Amino acid sequence: MADVAVGVEPRPFLTEDRARGDHTVASLASACIARYDADEDGVLDRAEIQRLLADLLDDDDASAGRKAARLSDAQLDTIWALLTGGRSDSGGVSAADLAAVWPAWIAPILRPCTALIIVDVQNDFIDGTLGLKFCPAGQDGAAVVPRINRLREAVGAAFALVVTTADAHPADHCSFIDNVAKQRLHPSSPLTAVDAKVFDTVLLDYNGRAIPQKLWPAHCVQGTWGEEFHADLVRRPTDVLLRKGTRADVDSYSAFWDNARLAATGLHDTLRAAGVTDVVVCGLAFDVCVHATVMDAVELGYRTILVEEACAGVTAEGIASARTAMQAAGVLLMPADAVPSLTEGTHRPATLAVAHAAFLAKKQPA
Repeated sequence: MADVAVGVEPRPFLTEDRARGDHTVASLASACIARYDADEDGVLDRAEIQRLLADLLDDDDASAGRKAARLSDAQLDTIWALLTGGRSDSGGVSAADLAAVWPAWIAPILRPCTALIIVDVQNDFIDGTLGLKFCPAGQDGAAVVPRINRLREAVGAAFALVVTTADAHPADHCSFIDNVAKQRLHPSSPLTAVDAKVFDTVLLDYNGRAIPQKLWPAHCVQGTWGEEFHADLVRRPTDVLLRKGTRADVDSYSAFWDNARLAATGLHDTLRAAGVTDVVVCGLAFDVCVHATVMDAVELGYRTILVEEACAGVTAEGIASARTAMQAAGVLLMPADAVPSLTEGTHRPATLAVAHAAFLAKKQPA
């Protein structure tokens, strides 16, 4: 068997198979076995899988050109568990094993289907009652607008969907400090309605469940200027508009769920119907609604990319904590100029692949 050039451009084997549409999953899996099975025993051992992965996956940082991913033992263990179905007695990865994970794991690496989620770029978070530049971190929400617009322009039609989310609160919303006396607080709430001040957190009572609620100035009230998107934000008729926080009794930071998980927003169904595998998230505020959206996207199995330069946050501490949590969950933090190659599948970061392998492995039958 001829030597395989590992981890160097142009990655001819996997690149060609990505471009051709005349292969079945079974034939692609069999071709992988034939190419990487150095000892010709019909299965791929860990060393042979490492050779395959060196061609398949990239280092997260592509700023200096393509570099093969250097997987840690723990990362390789995660992928190995997925490929073998968690079999403790596995002698190797067969063509059938590769075929079983190809549609859900390998196909999105080679051909991702990406949606852009633009979170809450609204007047009240920029120049209004909850303007981020007036918050402790002092970050100007207006600065993200041209960055988001340039991101849209650079990627163009490679985004399968663009979703714009918006807080759309009724005037009696439970998150407003002026309404706290009207709320039912949980007995374990550290603060009473009398003691609570703006930016404090109380515990609301949802049928005996204690749900944390940060108290904000009234913002993004339905039908007001503050609810509207920033005038310079590029929006198109094809964008999916998702209005959240519309119920008075529960907040909704995430684009996927309300904070008490009483109801889903429908975004997950919309993304699944479009075949989306990857989401790129940006917007306001980094440590609140962006953070919640990103974490729910990971939990739901999306390969998740955050463009931090196209976000602004509330507090420095909150931003740092959110960043740490997202990275620990397998979110890829990337600059905007790296996004086009991600949507094209020409840059295949290991972080996304490993996080997705972990998600899929948990779903495999025991």
